[in-house]
Amino acid sequence: MSTNKDITRTNRLQRLRPWTTNNSNTDSGFGSALNNTDRLVARDGSFNIERVGMEWTPLSFYQYLVTIPWAKFNLLILAFYLLFNILFGFLFMVIGIEHLNGIEPSGTWLGDFEQCFFFSVQTFATIGYGAMSPKGFLPNMLVTIEALVGIMTAALATGLLYGRFSRPSVKLGFSQNALIAPYQEGSNGFMCRLCNLRTNKLIECEAQIMLSILRPVDEAGTLKRIFVGLPLQISKIQYFTLSWTLNHPITPDSPLYTLTAADLEAGDAEFLVMMKCFDDTFLQTVYINSSYKWQEVVWGAKFLPMVSYNQQQHVTLDYTLLNAHQPAELFAERVGEEGLGNE
Repeated sequence: MSTNKDITRTNRLQRLRPWTTNNSNTDSGFGSALNNTDRLVARDGSFNIERVGMEWTPLSFYQYLVTIPWAKFNLLILAFYLLFNILFGFLFMVIGIEHLNGIEPSGTWLGDFEQCFFFSVQTFATIGYGAMSPKGFLPNMLVTIEALVGIMTAALATGLLYGRFSRPSVKLGFSQNALIAPYQEGSNGFMCRLCNLRTNKLIECEAQIMLSILRPVDEAGTLKRIFVGLPLQISKIQYFTLSWTLNHPITPDSPLYTLTAADLEAGDAEFLVMMKCFDDTFLQTVYINSSYKWQEVVWGAKFLPMVSYNQQQHVTLDYTLLNAHQPAELFAERVGEEGLGNE
């Protein structure tokens, strides 16, 4: 049985049915069948897609190790290091500690294993203090295998570390909320703010915002997710040195012109933010993206300025104000009193 909430949602979606725009055929790469999803793009820029049935290859494993967070990477390296030496320590125990010079039986299994484990560590890392050494064919063969694997593992770990450090990456801060607030006299604007969280130079930066929303495609109310580009007031800047507020003017030509907060909720709206820029540290073009769901849009508010001047009249950028905003009425009063503006 349909609830009042479902009926209200259907009515609001029906209002969107005649809505069209020249950009409604924009191909986002997500397709149009994704009607039931939490969000398409996570706030960290990753795509909210679970991939199953993919063939696992060594290149896939390398890509996984290069792209996972540092904490997880370090834990995996530590786990491999410990498990590898535990394995070889156990093998040395199986052969017999009497075949290892410098090791005296402790009388307990744990004490003997401890000495074999640390002998394995010395062999794996090719340390060679000289206090412990193998004697006999079997232990020497085991040492030969472990030394070879240790050298190859060290080379692989070095390559992974270099790949992680040399991989182009940009860390941008996105405001937690997007805003819809008065932009020009008689019209509103859709705004979100971002800034560079590193000291590297970003040049020739281009930004885009795309609206993802459900709308009925027939009288039966069949839903289809469409993607519409939202033109920005300024879509390209030469130098990204301060904060940048992306602003889509909501004019009569805007897809958002007749929509309300309830319409965005009914259409499960999501605003996809994409940015491309050239990083002078890696000398490569990098891409960053994020998104805002309809519940992360604040109506009737404006961002507080992040830029100010210190006593030496030097420009100061306060990162703690990235998401700072207040109702537009209060902002207008503050502008009148302090002469502040929105970046």
